[in-house]
Amino acid sequence: RDPAGIGVTQLSAVLAAPDQAALKDRLKACLPSGETPDGFAVRANAGTHEQHIDRFGRLAQAGVQTVIVSLADVGYDGSVESFSPIIDQLSGA
Repeated sequence: RDPAGIGVTQLSAVLAAPDQAALKDRLKACLPSGETPDGFAVRANAGTHEQHIDRFGRLAQAGVQTVIVSLADVGYDGSVESFSPIIDQLSGA
């Protein structure tokens, strides 16, 4: 099989906020019962917009062509809106 014909996709949970203060607030609001804040932050790949843009850039450098995200805060107001600046930046919008 021709390797050029194989697409590389990465799927992960994501929790995004514009800055560290907003991220801390979002983590607190979304923290599942029985989970520690630090453990949830790791599991949800919590980060600022800039951190996620950098992360996705590193994935692209490693050969990832498509990224699929599961928004860890999808049940809360503003989850899609909070992720949209990342999409805009990576799509060149």
